[in-house]
Amino acid sequence: MDTSFLDGREGKHLDVPFFPQKQYYCGPASLAGVLNYWNISVTPDEIAESLSTEKHRGTLSLDLYLYAKRKGLRIHLLKRGFEELLYYLDRGFPVIVMVDLGIGPVQKNHFMVVVGYNRKGIFANSQDERDRFFSFEEMYKIWKRTDYWGLVVSP
Repeated sequence: MDTSFLDGREGKHLDVPFFPQKQYYCGPASLAGVLNYWNISVTPDEIAESLSTEKHRGTLSLDLYLYAKRKGLRIHLLKRGFEELLYYLDRGFPVIVMVDLGIGPVQKNHFMVVVGYNRKGIFANSQDERDRFFSFEEMYKIWKRTDYWGLVVSP
């Protein structure tokens, strides 16, 4: 795998609050972590209730975007993969990404917050793990299946 996006970079780690997720709550847990990072106090339950997460058995990427927009926050959608991901991390912005943990044609989309990286991979708050490590190769495989979907939310 080409890692030229690492040229001149050593790594970064952000102290993003971690919320272990309940079933179907990966979106609300990820967004709550990012908002609390920016000192906006909200729980995954509050976000999930607002988005009807339980009823819909999950959260759409559009729901996260619109929730942040309604709160008057700045939003940027990632389009360029690892280079753009590391650009935002280097500047202190955690990034919500959607990955596909499915097998073959079976999709299993999942939101997680990328909170850092080193020369070997990325660290993400995901499911019930804080700072879970994914090698760049592993991340590439699960992230490319969502067209490198990522969301930067900030005040």
